[in-house]
Parts: sequence; structure tokens; C-alpha cells
Amino acid sequence: MLKRALRVCIAAIVILMACAVGVALSRAGFGIPCMFHLITGLDCPGCGITRMLGALAEFDLESAFRANAGLLIWSPVLVTFAVWMTVDYIRLGRKRPTKTQNILLYASIVFLAVFAVFRNLPWYPFG
Repeated sequence: MLKRALRVCIAAIVILMACAVGVALSRAGFGIPCMFHLITGLDCPGCGITRMLGALAEFDLESAFRANAGLLIWSPVLVTFAVWMTVDYIRLGRKRPTKTQNILLYASIVFLAVFAVFRNLPWYPFG
């Protein structure tokens, strides 16, 4: 169990460092390019994540919402899912999601797919 907890701590540090680098690059004017957006001209569900994280770092919820409303709204669900999976991994060594966790994962995929469609509509408030 201690070995799994150490792995989770290392992974968390790497993820936090990557987020910090992304936010720093965004604030410096160097955004992380989205290949989907470059190819299609459409916004994917992840477009605006670095701007959203930068705005959240400054406690600016309005700018964070404008950068990526869907992910901001759904982030408590995603954080709950990540914590739940992490606790299951540390305590039980389980790497595969349970049936309930799978339902939550599929609901997240559907929500973000629907958000991707709506954020590319040409009329207010989406366009």
C-alpha cells in the first residue's frame, strides 16, 4: 500500500508541474496548440484549458467560464472520479473502474462530447 501511495504522490507532482508549466506558458503568451482546432477550425472540449487554469489561479471565475465553460462545470465530477479511483488504487490496488465508476466515466464522455458540439454553434452564447 505504501508503494502505491508513493506512486500516486509522484504522479500528482508531475501532473501539478505540467499544469503549472501550461499556465505559465499561457500567461507568457505561448498557448499550447490544439491539433484538432488547427486542422478543423473547431474548438474541442479541451480548447481553453490552459486559459481556464490560469484564470482559476487568479480566482477569476468569469474568465475561467469563458475559456472553457463545460470543463469548469464538469470539473467537480472529474475530480471526484479521480479521487475515487486513486483511493481505490491505494487501498485495494484496483486499477480498473467499478461499474458505477464506468457509468460516471461514460457520462463524462457524453457531457464533453455534447459540450463540444454546442460550443461550436454559430449563435449566442456559443458563437
